[in-house]
Amino acid sequence: MQCIRSFQCWSFRAISLAVLLLACFLPVQPTLCSALADEIPTAEALVKAFQDAQGKTPFPYRLSAKLTLTPNKNVSISGQIAYAREDNRSRIEITAGDYHEIRVTAGDQQYVSSSNAALPRRTLLEGLEAVWSPNFTRTCCNSFSQVEKKKIDGVEAYCFTMDLQDPRPLHICLHREKKWLLETYNGFERVRFFDYRIVEGFRYPGRIVMVEDGNPFVEVRDLEIQKGASAESFTPPGDSREFDHCAGGTYEHPIQLPLPRMLIHSWYATVYGLIQTDGSLTNVQIEVSRGDDDVRRSLREAVAQWKWAPATCGGKPVITELQFELHN
Repeated sequence: MQCIRSFQCWSFRAISLAVLLLACFLPVQPTLCSALADEIPTAEALVKAFQDAQGKTPFPYRLSAKLTLTPNKNVSISGQIAYAREDNRSRIEITAGDYHEIRVTAGDQQYVSSSNAALPRRTLLEGLEAVWSPNFTRTCCNSFSQVEKKKIDGVEAYCFTMDLQDPRPLHICLHREKKWLLETYNGFERVRFFDYRIVEGFRYPGRIVMVEDGNPFVEVRDLEIQKGASAESFTPPGDSREFDHCAGGTYEHPIQLPLPRMLIHSWYATVYGLIQTDGSLTNVQIEVSRGDDDVRRSLREAVAQWKWAPATCGGKPVITELQFELHN
């Protein structure tokens, strides 16, 4: 009898669904059809639709884009970005004003030629693919909120929040029909995506704008990805410094990290340095994008007290680069 009851229940549901679907084609039942059309998907379903629609990265590939940094209203820095990537090799070149770097990674080694300065948002610019491809990996401690309908710059969107057990949950809005990324917001920085393009079935934005406190901070435009990369792209520069880039090692982590107390309402600074094998920070460069001399002085006093546990490779401590973004 249990089998018969299950069959009867299934049959009733199937018939009910068929009637509801048929109603969509009948002018006498518009409310039933709109009820189906207005059904809001779950965040998990939207994540899968986003990943399916985006496609696979066309390795190897080249990326190029123009760049504008606006760290404050009185400063605008123009430049460009160029990537070449394969499965285990990459080359990144960034030029922005007086700043210039070339960074080649091959296996466990990384070669860096740079002006040894602090460039705001450098680490973000070196990994733009992660900006338009958030890590949606679900773990035991991550969670998604319910999905809401919104309009982003006049475009219909589905929006939800991904809680990464981090001080800043990530708010995400996807194009309601095409499921591409329209906007992310982490409580500090709002990132918007425009002018999508397709190469080898892979979809990516042609323009990215990062907004802080209502003002554009970073704009990446004319972004283009092309299939293929030449072997010469991965030749290390002659004046480069060599760093271990061990996939099986451990990352550096702070032991003592006092932060400055600022009275100024809004400030933004970038700290660059090298973490030595004894945990000390050398070659320190501080770039205050928004603030005054008091901000710079307070930062130098705080950074002088920083101590780190160094990164390791094969169980041995190694020298690593550090770039820290600090703001209020």
